[in-house]
Amino acid sequence: MILTLLLLTWLAIVAYIWRYASQAHKFWSDRGVPHVTPLLPIIGNAWLFIKSMSHFDVFQKILAEFPHEPLVGAYVLTIPVLIVQDRALVEHVLIKDFHHFTDRVFPFGQKRPHELNLLNMRGKVWRAYRNKFTPMFTTSKVRNMLPQMKDLALVLLNVVQQKSDGVDLKETFVQYSLDVVASTAFGLDTGILKEEKESVFRRMIKKAHRMTTPLFISYIIHEFLPPIAKRFRPSHMRSDVVEYFSNFVKEALRSRKNGDIKRNDFLQLMVALQEEGFLEVEQEECDAYLNLQPDDKKSDQLELNDDVMIGQALMFLFVGLDATSTILMYLCYELAMNPDVQEKVRAEVKEVVRITNNMDYDTVKEMHYLEQCIKETLRLHTLSPALIRVCSSEYQFPGTEVTIPAGVKLFIPISTMHLNEDVYPEPGKFDPDRFSPETRSPPCSYLPFGDGPRMCLAIKFVMTEMKCVIAKLLMRYTIKLHSSTEIPLKPYEPSVSIAKCKRRRILFDLERLPGATC
Repeated sequence: MILTLLLLTWLAIVAYIWRYASQAHKFWSDRGVPHVTPLLPIIGNAWLFIKSMSHFDVFQKILAEFPHEPLVGAYVLTIPVLIVQDRALVEHVLIKDFHHFTDRVFPFGQKRPHELNLLNMRGKVWRAYRNKFTPMFTTSKVRNMLPQMKDLALVLLNVVQQKSDGVDLKETFVQYSLDVVASTAFGLDTGILKEEKESVFRRMIKKAHRMTTPLFISYIIHEFLPPIAKRFRPSHMRSDVVEYFSNFVKEALRSRKNGDIKRNDFLQLMVALQEEGFLEVEQEECDAYLNLQPDDKKSDQLELNDDVMIGQALMFLFVGLDATSTILMYLCYELAMNPDVQEKVRAEVKEVVRITNNMDYDTVKEMHYLEQCIKETLRLHTLSPALIRVCSSEYQFPGTEVTIPAGVKLFIPISTMHLNEDVYPEPGKFDPDRFSPETRSPPCSYLPFGDGPRMCLAIKFVMTEMKCVIAKLLMRYTIKLHSSTEIPLKPYEPSVSIAKCKRRRILFDLERLPGATC
C-alpha cells in the first residue's frame, strides 16, 4: 500500500512537472515569435548549449533555421530566452531603449568580493560606480600609461629574441598584458615577461582562467537552474584564487593608504573613492524591477568597503586579459597570412615614428592603418558569442507585435552582426579597408566592445596597448606562421563539453629585419 502511494505520488509529481514545462514552452508561440522546438518538455533547448564546445556554433545552428527573422525564441529548460538578430532592434535594445535593458544578468546576491564589480552590478548601483570609474580611462590617463606599455613592449622583444623560431605568441602576449595591467593599474613590477621560473602570481592567473569540473557545474547551475543558483550561490571562481588576489589587492590598498606609494593609477582612484566614505546614488524609474527592500529604497548612499574595491580591482585584472592576448595572436595570424597588409602596416609605423622620432601617445594615435587591422581582426575573430541583456520592464519591440515581460534574457549574437553581408561584403575576408576613415558602419553593426551606455570602458586603453606592442614587433620582425600551424586556423581541440575544451597552440616564426634596432 505504501509503495503504491509513493509510486502514485511520484507519478503525480512527474505529471505536474511535465504539464508545467509543456505550458511554459508555449511562451513564444503565444507571442507569435519563431522559436526552436524544445527537444523535451523539461530540457527545452538547453542541451544545445551544454554539449557544444562553442556557443558560436549554437547560435549559428539556431539562426540558420530562421535567417530572416528579427527575433528568435528558445528555451533554457523552461526559461524563455530571446535572440535578437535584427540590427535596428539591436540598436533599440542597446541604445535607444536602454532604460528597458540596463542589466547584463540577474546576479543572485552579490556577496563575495569577486562578484562585486561593474559587470554584475545593476540599475542605480551600476550607474553610480560607472560614473566614478570612467575617469580612469580618459585620454590623459592613457597617455600617461603609454611609457610603461612601451617599456614592457621592449621587454617582450627581448624575450621573443631568445626563441624566434616556433614562438607561442599567445602566451607571450598574456604575460605582456599581465605586466601592463599590473604596472598601469596597480603600480607593480611583476616581471612576468622576464621570469624564468613561473611565479605564484602567474600560476594563480592561470588557475583563474582554467575551467574545471566544479566550475563547469557552477556555470550550468547559474545558466540553467536559477532557483538553485539563487538558493546556494555557487561560486564561479576557485576559492584559493579569490583568496590570493583579495589579499594581494588589500595589501596594495593598505600600502597606498599609508602613503608608502602614491601614483596616478586605478588603485589610487579606488583609495580616493574610499576616502570619500560613501558613494551617492540616485534611483530611477527603470530600477523599480529590482524589488529593493524598504530600507534600500530610502538609502541614497553605498559604503565603499574593501570588498567592493577588491571586486573592481579583480575585474580590471581578469576581464579582457585573455581577450587582449587572443586578439593580438589573431592579428599576428592575419598579418602572416596577408604579407602585403603586414608590409603596409610596417611602412606606416616606420613613417610616423620617423616623423616624430619618438613613439608617444600622439604617434601611436596616428597609426590609423594598424588600428584598422585590429578592428578587422576583432570583427573577423569575434571572441564573445553574444551580448546579454535582461529586460527590466515590459517592452514591445518597435515595428512588431512582440511584447516581452520583465525578466526575459536577451542574446545579441555578435558574429551575426559582424558577418552581415549587407554591411560587410565578403564577410569571411580579412580587409582592413572596411574601417578606413571614409567608411562608416551602420549603428550596432560592430560590437566587439558592446555599444550604448554599457559598452566597455577601457576601449582606448586596450587599443593603445595593442597598437604599441604590435608596432614595436613589426619594426623588428617579419611575422610568419610556423610550419606546425594548421590552416585554416583551428584554435580549439574538439570536445563534447566546453569544460574540456582546450586551446591549440599556434606558433609563429619571427624573422629579424635587416638593420632593425627597435
